[in-house]
Amino acid sequence: MAVSTKVDRSKLNWLLKQIALLKYAHCLVGIFSPEIAAYAIINEYGTKPGTKPKIPERSVFRATITANRKKYTSVLREGVGKLITQDTTAEKILIKLGSIVETDIKNAMTDIRTPMNADSTIERKGFDNPWIETGAARNSVTTKVFT
Repeated sequence: MAVSTKVDRSKLNWLLKQIALLKYAHCLVGIFSPEIAAYAIINEYGTKPGTKPKIPERSVFRATITANRKKYTSVLREGVGKLITQDTTAEKILIKLGSIVETDIKNAMTDIRTPMNADSTIERKGFDNPWIETGAARNSVTTKVFT
């Protein structure tokens, strides 16, 4: 008994192209404005010992990625499954992942409470959220996808 299968080469070629795109494509989530990024770097890493004013590390970018690594892996796995059935594209997978990471980072900026701001900073701002003053940093977190 012989079994024969017919392969739709156009679908196979499309899938191979998408897989090749995923090999080199990537998404970046961050703050791409140099002025706002400088502020974000200080908040993310803190200032060097002995620097005045002393600003402690308040990681939201690194902490968010670490805390949600399994979720992001699941998003990618789900995307690859949909890629195989031609229900998405490599670019759409990365756009979705970037959007989720972006939202998680923005939420972390809103939710972080420790280490607290200095009393003088709380008095000046009128509230204690180390990452939020005008909202510019949070509003500047965006995703860039490269395919």
